[in-house]
Amino acid sequence: MSRFPVLKPYVLPFFPGLIALLFVWFSLTPSLLPRPALFQGVVTALAALLGYALGALLTWVFAGITFSTRFKRILLGICAAVSLVMIVLSYLWQQDQRGLIGIGRTNIGFIPIWILVAALLFGLVLILSRAVKRLMLSFGHFLNRYLPKRASALIGAFLSVWLVVGFTNGFIVDNVARYTNQMFSTLNEETYLDKEAPTLPELSGNPDSHSS
Repeated sequence: MSRFPVLKPYVLPFFPGLIALLFVWFSLTPSLLPRPALFQGVVTALAALLGYALGALLTWVFAGITFSTRFKRILLGICAAVSLVMIVLSYLWQQDQRGLIGIGRTNIGFIPIWILVAALLFGLVLILSRAVKRLMLSFGHFLNRYLPKRASALIGAFLSVWLVVGFTNGFIVDNVARYTNQMFSTLNEETYLDKEAPTLPELSGNPDSHSS
């Protein structure tokens, strides 16, 4: 518990942090529509949280696996280089996509904005999760005085999941869905009327496309 304090979300266990970073890279790959900086930050944060959860689960399943300090340093160096490449490629991909559908290109400020949003959202949810975990343990110890350990553990786990899921659905998911709808409306309004139709039938907007 002391290794990963509640209010220090930047302190991460090695393997869950590594899987979270891998999911971050996936979140930077192109999609059907270009993503504004704020939306990219939200997508990246959610991907990182999913990867972190998966990494934590794998760490628990394979608890005996350890990594040497030298291996960790080499891998961290590689990850830093790949992250820089992915950030640059993501920016270029976004520019290409915006050009293909005929909307204005973004400036270089796109990068620090989505990184800041992703870091803040990831940190906020991680702080909440660690706080709920600590609350669950405290509540479980309290229930142990009156209930069997298994029953108190189940009740504590249920309350923890309820709090995290309630926050995720009520705050994150609802706001992401609302912002996504606004984003698509903005993209539709920004499409230029004099933009030439795509020449490939696989693309929407081509006269021969089944999606037109």
